[in-house]
Amino acid sequence: MSRLKKVKINTLSNYGVYFLKTAISIITIPLLLEQYGDELYGIYLLSFGFVTTLSFLNFGAGKSILRYVGEYSSDNNVEKLNKNLSISIYLIVLGGVIVALLIFSISMLAPIIFQISQKNEILARHILMITAIYALVTFVQLITQNIIFGFQKIFKRNLFQSIVIVNQLMITIVVYENNLSLYIYVLLIFFNLLISVLFDASIIYRLTDLRKFRFMKMKTVEMRTSEAFYYAKNLFLISVVGTLSQNADKFILSLFLDIKYITVYAIISKPYAVVKSIYANIFSAIQPLIAQLKAGNEQKKIKTIIIDGTHYLLVIITPLISIILIFFNDLIYLWVGDGYSNFIVWGQILVVSLLFRTFFSLIFQALMFSGKIRFIRKVEYSTTFLNFAVSIFATYYLGVGGVVIGTFLQFFINVFLFSTVLKKEFNIDSKEFYDRTIIRYLILICLLTVADFIWVKDWFSHLKIDYFLMLAIHGLSVSIVLVTIMFYNLKRVNIKIL
Repeated sequence: MSRLKKVKINTLSNYGVYFLKTAISIITIPLLLEQYGDELYGIYLLSFGFVTTLSFLNFGAGKSILRYVGEYSSDNNVEKLNKNLSISIYLIVLGGVIVALLIFSISMLAPIIFQISQKNEILARHILMITAIYALVTFVQLITQNIIFGFQKIFKRNLFQSIVIVNQLMITIVVYENNLSLYIYVLLIFFNLLISVLFDASIIYRLTDLRKFRFMKMKTVEMRTSEAFYYAKNLFLISVVGTLSQNADKFILSLFLDIKYITVYAIISKPYAVVKSIYANIFSAIQPLIAQLKAGNEQKKIKTIIIDGTHYLLVIITPLISIILIFFNDLIYLWVGDGYSNFIVWGQILVVSLLFRTFFSLIFQALMFSGKIRFIRKVEYSTTFLNFAVSIFATYYLGVGGVVIGTFLQFFINVFLFSTVLKKEFNIDSKEFYDRTIIRYLILICLLTVADFIWVKDWFSHLKIDYFLMLAIHGLSVSIVLVTIMFYNLKRVNIKIL
């Protein structure tokens, strides 16, 4: 199977799993909110949020596995694989134990650290204890997942993951129908994770290319001087600061505001998370490919991925962002009711920030999986510190909007910083990257979006027809116009990845 075909199949299967997961999330969140209320559901989000927030403690070894397995697919260097993969596995297991112990320690202090009502203190403690074990298993899955991704067996894994996702929906329905406690729900989610890990193990068992792998025991000095340790260490340092900007939002909100605002933020940031995941599903298919191209010294193809890939993302993502902005209030209302109308503008600003992220995302990926991570580290240090400082200060005065402003500012500045490395590292001219056709396209979409807000939406609101009929007509009209423009520009933009 050709590289391009494999990337397409893996990316499409990623989207299939993602949209299934998103659809089920849309169904389950209102059920869980009704079942447990804002505070209990906030405890659930906070507990599992720690797993995400502390995921940087895999010491960068997750992506290290993906890179070196990807390179092995190109150079077939068994000795290099054995050494680098062994070090990465050791670091992930060590990180998993540390995270489990940290969350367990937090569970003992939860009522003191967080604003939790007295009646829910014991439950919060128990949920965090289960989450500690959940975190350890999640770190083990980092090993299995990245090995599978490195060998580009993503499609096969996604077939199994579909079963796990549907099973999570069934768990939520059973809990809702039988009025079961949050404690039982969290236990069932944990067992579902174990099933997912077993599915991964079954795929790895059948990987003939991995049968040459032998886990190597190394002395500390030998490990610290290895290529894998150096690479993982730098990724870890980047992840530490990245966590402050990407995963610490809930933690900042819990320190300055009532815990219920974690739920508010989770609701208004859902459209942002949906669009952001579109990037992740593409990147997971491209990352091992970049590692293979780097091992084969195919720099021109990496350059093609950066330019064409960025243009492709912009053409696809921009109309989607426009549609979400126009119908943001309606989407939230239809999903969870009108209790979040005061926070809609912050959700919209968060979605707009993704437009800036699109400009530097593939530059970031190419640098990371080509091993050129020194520049990334400098940029992440400076912009993350700015994000964190702004988020804390602004949250005190603006509430939920504080963390939104911090994220927006970081993405905006990153566009200019990552642009400075294009010529030096990838021989890409700025005029080639910032193509005039793309810029005109973005301006056109922005003007149409503003016009809809000023005139079209107001005109539709004055029509004396049913709300849902009006929404359907408006939505169909906007979608037809934007999708037509999108496909017209896809033909004009030179998309020739690989």
